[in-house]
Amino acid sequence: HNRFDEKLKKFSIYLFIIGGRLLYETLYCNMKNVLSSITTIFRYMDQTQDKIVEGTFRFKKLRLFLIQRNLPLQVWISEDGPRITRKIEYEEHSNKLVGFILSLKS
Repeated sequence: HNRFDEKLKKFSIYLFIIGGRLLYETLYCNMKNVLSSITTIFRYMDQTQDKIVEGTFRFKKLRLFLIQRNLPLQVWISEDGPRITRKIEYEEHSNKLVGFILSLKS
């Protein structure tokens, strides 16, 4: 049973968020005992961070984050294109179905 320190768990979360699940799973399979498992990083996020609800903007928290770090109050926000798939999933924390996509109109 591996125990990973907090820095490695945070790096694993960053890697998962930036690279996506497929990249993380590929790296995890090829580097056993180096990276935390996806289950471990999800558990760590559940214990240490606010729940992230799909489709919900947290502008007040973003503003506070920027102010605390003395960063400019201007950011660029965009949609994660690869995530736009017609895959409907159940989100346990919010007790909702997510993934519904509205049709684009010309």
